[in-house]
Amino acid sequence: MSNLLRIIPAIGLAIGILGAQDPGAVFEKAPPDVDAALRARVNEFYGDFVAGKFRKADALVAEDSKDTFFAAEKRQYKSCTIGTVTYSENYTKAKVVTTCDTEYFFAANRFPVKLPVVSLWRIQDGQWFWYVLPLSEQDTYNSPFGPVRRPKGDQTGSAAPDAPAVSIPDPAAVLAQVKNGVRIDRTTVDFNGAKASKEEIHVKNTLPGRATVIAEYSGIPGFSVTPPKAELSAGQEVTMTFAFDPKDPKVTCKECLANPQNRPAGTVTLRVDPTGQALPVLIKFVTPRS
Repeated sequence: MSNLLRIIPAIGLAIGILGAQDPGAVFEKAPPDVDAALRARVNEFYGDFVAGKFRKADALVAEDSKDTFFAAEKRQYKSCTIGTVTYSENYTKAKVVTTCDTEYFFAANRFPVKLPVVSLWRIQDGQWFWYVLPLSEQDTYNSPFGPVRRPKGDQTGSAAPDAPAVSIPDPAAVLAQVKNGVRIDRTTVDFNGAKASKEEIHVKNTLPGRATVIAEYSGIPGFSVTPPKAELSAGQEVTMTFAFDPKDPKVTCKECLANPQNRPAGTVTLRVDPTGQALPVLIKFVTPRS
């Protein structure tokens, strides 16, 4: 459980709180001065998180939300960028989605994550302030693995960032995601040992952060992988091309040249950082059907 607590920080300020807004009160476009003022305050607020100056950020917190801000885990981000802004109540309230670069740690591995942080803002005394809704008005919390729904019947208390009733991912499920974070669509590739040919392997990253895949192979004359190293963003899929050329100068096996179908099999291992996965792909040389 201690590892899980490291990868899923206290639910609250550091990862944002999803607040319900009245969809009927949403306006398409705010007056330029109102929008500019909000964006300046949001940039200042998360700029303090990037700088690690959390006490300074407290000045932008509404008075009735300061206890929540004080109690919340405060994660220092590497950078933050404002995404979508949704206004309500005649442009006096807003919900802002800010994308922040951070890292999570699990099983001695580090995962870079672009975390969507949802925050609520309202105008008080002519200024925009960050605030939180009472727990009874919240349905879900934002987490690195998507929205986390609060169990039914839990309608008491305030919006404490470490509310024990919040449903979090099962540790086994998280570990399984890490162990199987990068996937391939094939584990065996057949080549005609007498002809030059190419085959494709599709590699997909299902992790919430970036992953690096490196192809390791030796002892397969005439064989190559392109690209030999691939950088995948969260959710990205890339194609690695496996190629074989029997006329490659490295092919010196006389028996192989005389009987291409008798070439010994080999293995390509796709190694994944940071999960430590080792994905083997068997390379076989077969006799083509007549």
